[in-house]
Amino acid sequence: MERRYKRMLMVLADLVALPLALWSGFALRLSDWWPVEAVAACWWLFVITPLVGVVVFARLGLYRAVVRFMGSQALLAVVKGALLLGALLLAVAYFYGLQGFPRSVAVTFSLVTMIYVGGTRVLVRSYYHWLLKHHVSKEPVLIYGAGSAGAQLAAALVKGREVLFGRLCR
Repeated sequence: MERRYKRMLMVLADLVALPLALWSGFALRLSDWWPVEAVAACWWLFVITPLVGVVVFARLGLYRAVVRFMGSQALLAVVKGALLLGALLLAVAYFYGLQGFPRSVAVTFSLVTMIYVGGTRVLVRSYYHWLLKHHVSKEPVLIYGAGSAGAQLAAALVKGREVLFGRLCR
């Protein structure tokens, strides 16, 4: 799959995950999986939050990260973005004077966003590495010889896609 399609897939996943995280924030705060009455007054947040979230994550460079090589910098971008989105949610609720909007929803939303957005990336990365480990056909290789060149070749083959058969002699 081309890189731009992968990037669009990540954006789409976030456009789904962010409203779900906001819903989860309300549901966890109000101990009700269907908090329609509380959500009705601020339904527009479910439209605005994913759009702002994608922009925030894009500015933090989350969509530039290649999922299979994703490390701590991408997860740090998720944490920063989730905290910033939670702070923006609190600011919007305060400035617009949203009645019935619990402040703890923003905190819960931030934590759930970290799990949903960061978790999807970790799951995709784990699935990719599992596929490489179990479903990539590998060609058997035999190294005959000794010395540092043979050891370097063996190390490169172990890290690569080839299977190492035989024994390294010194």
